[in-house]
Amino acid sequence: MGDIITRGKGSIKTLRYLQSNNIKPVLGNHEDKLIRYLDHQKKDKNNPIILDKDEKDIIENLNSDDIEFLQNMPLFMQFGKIIKP
Repeated sequence: MGDIITRGKGSIKTLRYLQSNNIKPVLGNHEDKLIRYLDHQKKDKNNPIILDKDEKDIIENLNSDDIEFLQNMPLFMQFGKIIKP
């Protein structure tokens, strides 16, 4: 499941809960947007990505562990047979 951030007031709390409990979500478009924003900021260029107030608040409250967690979220997960026929 992705889109764990920008879904209400507890985004940072949810993100840290996942980290502390070793829960591995997939990358959603909300996380991808923040990662792309941060990548543009590093390049010191005009950032074409526009954040709303909630997204700006999240960015301001991310620590280095949070950013690393987001950057390492997989795009998909593949599982073997889950249900026996």
